[in-house]
Amino acid sequence: MGVGEVWLVDPDTVEGHNVGSQGWSQEDVGRKKVDVLGEEIAERWGPLVGTIPERWSWKIAREMRDKGREWVVMLGVDSFEARRGVMRDVVRWGRGKVVVVEGRVLGDVGEVRRVETGNEGQVKRWGETVEGEGEEGGCTARMTGYGAAMAASVMLASWVRWLRRDVGGEVVRWDLRGGVMKGGVL
Repeated sequence: MGVGEVWLVDPDTVEGHNVGSQGWSQEDVGRKKVDVLGEEIAERWGPLVGTIPERWSWKIAREMRDKGREWVVMLGVDSFEARRGVMRDVVRWGRGKVVVVEGRVLGDVGEVRRVETGNEGQVKRWGETVEGEGEEGGCTARMTGYGAAMAASVMLASWVRWLRRDVGGEVVRWDLRGGVMKGGVL
């Protein structure tokens, strides 16, 4: 079990307000997020990172599909419109060989959802979670550094469980205001 390559896709630049809430450093401000993260990954694990500093598009999904391997999308975007677009493209171009691990955080409340695109039931349930969702405040509004770290940790654990073919929860939710974590078994 291993990772052949990692592709980071994000058009955003680190801004000052991202430093406290998303874990970037002051030195990162003004740089492309994919470049900063790509350098950090390469420092730790070697040159397995490719960066695409642009918005997600169906062309990226098609390119990933044409590589002929299973792939995983770790999805953490700040609008439901973007989430729907990525999922639409992944389902269309991934031919059922893609796993999407999605994190959503709003302050102290969060959710991680794992969707196997070849599982119609999971895709349908995911679609129901974003139907009618508005953009008011964005789904990462009021993000905290520890909320982002928690989402990233749960996303990684969910992916590892999938790699091992372990039975695990499709959805994990938490509410740190009341100390509650619930959902499927990680």
